[in-house]
Amino acid sequence: MGCFDDPKEDPRYGKCGCTDLICLSIFSVFIAVMLCIFFDVWDPFNSVKLCVRQCPDRKLETFDDLKAFTKHTACSLCYDLAMSQYEKGVFYMDEKWQFVCPNFPVYQSVSVFRRCIPKSTRDISAKLIYSIHSYLNNIEFLQQLFTDFYKSWVTMAWLITLGVGISLCTILSFHYYAYIVSWTILIASSLAAIVFTIILWVTFVNIEHELDDTPREEQLDKMLRNEIAFLIYSILATIITIIIIIIAVFMRKKIKLMIDLFKTASKCFQTIPCLFSQPLWTCCALTIFLIFWISVMLSLATANRSSLIKTDHHHHHHHHSGKDLTTNKTFTHLPVMFPSFQFEDPTWVQSMWWYYVIAFIWICEFILAFQQMVIAGAVSRWYFTRHVDDLKSWPILNSFRKVLFFHIGSLAIGSFLITIFKLPRLLLTFIDNRMKKETPEWCRGCVKCCGICCWCCLHALEKFIRYMNHNAYTIVVWRRTNFCCSAKRAYDILSAHILEIAVLDKAGDCILFFGKCFVTIVVGIIGLLVMQNDPELYFYAGPLLVVCVFTYFIAHCFFSIYEMVIDTLFLCLCEDYYHKTDEDGLAFAKGSLEVKYF
Repeated sequence: MGCFDDPKEDPRYGKCGCTDLICLSIFSVFIAVMLCIFFDVWDPFNSVKLCVRQCPDRKLETFDDLKAFTKHTACSLCYDLAMSQYEKGVFYMDEKWQFVCPNFPVYQSVSVFRRCIPKSTRDISAKLIYSIHSYLNNIEFLQQLFTDFYKSWVTMAWLITLGVGISLCTILSFHYYAYIVSWTILIASSLAAIVFTIILWVTFVNIEHELDDTPREEQLDKMLRNEIAFLIYSILATIITIIIIIIAVFMRKKIKLMIDLFKTASKCFQTIPCLFSQPLWTCCALTIFLIFWISVMLSLATANRSSLIKTDHHHHHHHHSGKDLTTNKTFTHLPVMFPSFQFEDPTWVQSMWWYYVIAFIWICEFILAFQQMVIAGAVSRWYFTRHVDDLKSWPILNSFRKVLFFHIGSLAIGSFLITIFKLPRLLLTFIDNRMKKETPEWCRGCVKCCGICCWCCLHALEKFIRYMNHNAYTIVVWRRTNFCCSAKRAYDILSAHILEIAVLDKAGDCILFFGKCFVTIVVGIIGLLVMQNDPELYFYAGPLLVVCVFTYFIAHCFFSIYEMVIDTLFLCLCEDYYHKTDEDGLAFAKGSLEVKYF
């Protein structure tokens, strides 16, 4: 069972086998190279490690200083160098360098996680010193902010849990009250946005009046920070509220078109409730890959090549030579050219770094695409099954099996297309940040404008490719054709119904967006009312912002599944209408879908 088995005959579309074998092979080689780089992390034999009793407590600039430190502490900082050789000043050099010492100067160090870290900052670059001092200047505010997080973590956890509950209730209510819920979300989100904006402005005005009534010398820093934060929040909330109201007024006539599709999607969720669990598994997969990626990148950041350099360190002893009668080896007293140890940054490490940056984008997009194809496979199977009783048990697992064994190559090429357009955007952002100080002031605006235009064009192309990929995945998993053929088929279907798609896409996205806003705003209002009355909080705008961001992310995870199901259902509806795939020539459309749209 898989890509290398004989393709089986399908009654509708002929032979079904593995799709995009060439892309699968390229993707497999790419993964193999990643694993080869990863395996090198576990090779400890080519690294130099030296355990010492204590870290240097002073700066060692010469070998005499190193010898004095060793004699005083009985702690050798040289590798494979006996204590007696320190005392005699005798070093064997007959065949090869038998020892290595640290390159001078050796800085005064402190133990951090059982590693010696230089303590002095006098020899560090001025830029790093400035960054450290800038951080220290803001450390008090950061400490207060994290203290607020610690004091309010229980409240934050309850609010985020409340957001999960509201998201679930909103999604489940679509099944029973699709018409009422759609109108309720449209109206309630508009009212909630207005109320939330009013509360933010009232909070800002109260803080401002409190500052005006307080003498300047008695004003607390937290009051000033809260005033600025809530002024920004209020302005942003006002802009968002105006946009929401305009969209709500425009969408009031289009909402009826979405009701039947929402009902059909709700029936699909009722039959396949495991669809709600897909974001959880995707999040786990992304987390595991992120941990793996960070561990390899940290190893690459420290994967420098060790090298020995010969250094002439003068000693007060006279130079003479002789022979050790016990070992019959030639020795020499100091001064002597002896090896010291240093690291170099090889160019191959930089190549691996870029390789893993590309891999990060590609693999993350691949994991997200895997979720989309699994959902598309389960939903399309449900749609094209005449009777629910004929649906195979565990359709999610069945779809997962098909994607894993037959369509990895299609996922690889689809996710790589996203990477092609995403990577240049990241490079443009990086180049723009680097050129801000180097670009002359007279042309800085023109350069920034060109950069923004390129960034927006690439972003628009990425959004288009992402939308087409999702529809192509539906055709791939249902018709079992290669990615390019499926993408062409999906484009033909969608372009033939561009008006219906525009209405459905915007109407559906707006309803779901209003649902996300509704959940976030309700939790934000409750959080604001609770946190502003907590006297222990210094800067409660920080925890409130974190709660709102997490709540929106959670709501997005739930509602995005609904969005994927609706997009898949509409594509199946178009395919169903023009190609009656059942033997009796009847459409598979559930309920009155075909009448509503065609």
